[in-house]
Amino acid sequence: LAEGDDRSDPIVDIARASLDGQVMLSRALADAAHYPAIDLTGSVSRVAQNILPPEQMRIANRFRRLWTLYQQNADLIQVGAYQAGTNPELDEAIRMRGQLEQFLRQDMHERADYLSTQAGLLKVMGG
Repeated sequence: LAEGDDRSDPIVDIARASLDGQVMLSRALADAAHYPAIDLTGSVSRVAQNILPPEQMRIANRFRRLWTLYQQNADLIQVGAYQAGTNPELDEAIRMRGQLEQFLRQDMHERADYLSTQAGLLKVMGG
C-alpha cells in the first residue's frame, strides 16, 4: 500500500487504522534474498487473537518476542558488546536465531499452507 519506506503517508495511516492487519515488506530482506521479504517486527494482525486457538497464539507471540528481541539487539550482538547471561530471554533468542530465521525463509517459488506453517512453528518453538 505504501511506496518505499515512508511510514508517514496520511492515506496509509487511515488504511492502517481501518484494516485488520498490515504486512510490512522490507527492501533490506529482499536484497539479502530473504523470501518472503516480510518484516515481522513491523507487521501486525489485529484479528489473530480472535481467530487462533489460545495455545497457538501464545506460541506465535513467543516466536515474535524472540525474533524482535534479537533484531533490537543485533548490533550489540554482532560487535560482541552483548555479554551472555545478562538477559536470559535474549540468550534464548541468540541460541534460536538460526531456527527462527529458517522458519521465516522459503524459496521464492515455494508455497506454504496453513497446516504446514503451523507444524513448522510448533517444531521450532518446541510445542
